[in-house]
Amino acid sequence: MATTGSVTGDKAVIANLKKLAQECPESVARAMYTHAEFLMTESRKEVPVDTGTARSSGFVDEPKITSSSISVTLGYGGPASKVNPKGGTAADYIEILHEDTQASHTTGKAKFLEDPVRRNSKTFFSDVVKSVQNEIRKRGV
Repeated sequence: MATTGSVTGDKAVIANLKKLAQECPESVARAMYTHAEFLMTESRKEVPVDTGTARSSGFVDEPKITSSSISVTLGYGGPASKVNPKGGTAADYIEILHEDTQASHTTGKAKFLEDPVRRNSKTFFSDVVKSVQNEIRKRGV
């Protein structure tokens, strides 16, 4: 399942984050990774569970730092996930689980990744900024 999106926030916080990213990209990357792990933990609480395929395929990739960006990818499925025991690929199964808002599940619900991301999008930038600032303070910089 490939999901892309962007997060918006307060202009001052975004500017502060961009400045921090230029000055200490590794710290920003670590903070983003930590936030992504938190989002995955929240998401796993909402994943429908029948065979366990979806829940077990959740992942957070290591941060990627380039000269112009820092990114962390999280999602479900991918080449390492097991095949859906009910037929088809794990990616197909997970996409249907995520998008079918009419389906009824004993455990979990649709939009299990999108909803936690949306709920936490307003605090993403400020959380990352605070985390990096705390790391800088601990180092005595």
